[in-house]
Amino acid sequence: MQLTECAYRLLVGSLFGSGRIVNREGRKPYYIERKSCPDNRRYLEWKAERMGFSFKERSNYSNRKQYSVMEIISRSLPDEFSAFRHDGEWASRMGDEGLMVWFMDTAVVTENIVFLISTGEMQDDVPDAISAITGIPMCITNPPHSTERIILSVKDPVRFLLWLQDVHEKYNMPDFMKDKIGLYRNTYYKKEK
Repeated sequence: MQLTECAYRLLVGSLFGSGRIVNREGRKPYYIERKSCPDNRRYLEWKAERMGFSFKERSNYSNRKQYSVMEIISRSLPDEFSAFRHDGEWASRMGDEGLMVWFMDTAVVTENIVFLISTGEMQDDVPDAISAITGIPMCITNPPHSTERIILSVKDPVRFLLWLQDVHEKYNMPDFMKDKIGLYRNTYYKKEK
């Protein structure tokens, strides 16, 4: 499968975010991402379309309750993705579009900081790679009572959210993405007043 430059960047950002690669012996790797919150539907449809992957929605049952599961699935990926790691080399490949996707997938915004949560343990060089994209300092933070290195902390949240807003405008991304950034920005503006 040949990926466009945009799809490549979004894929790398998604692999740091909520997607994963499935490697099965004798088959090429493929991408899968699942979410059950209906609020994610438009975002997942947009992402699947931009990456050239398929989007499916199906019903699932748990404790006799029905809920919807949405999936993005790719056909086979280029062989290089078999060696994907949560390191600086791969992080530098996501560019600003991929970083926007990582933010949309997993960001946690508090009154003091923005966290980006990774699906895998990050190497020491990830903060520098992301800082090179944004110009904003980053660091890895462990979750409480854990040694897993899965949280990237943004040291200047307001500047980062303004940077994301510029990325949104540069690539003419959907309004619902800007709404999420604006919602988070309002948290900081209220605090600063």
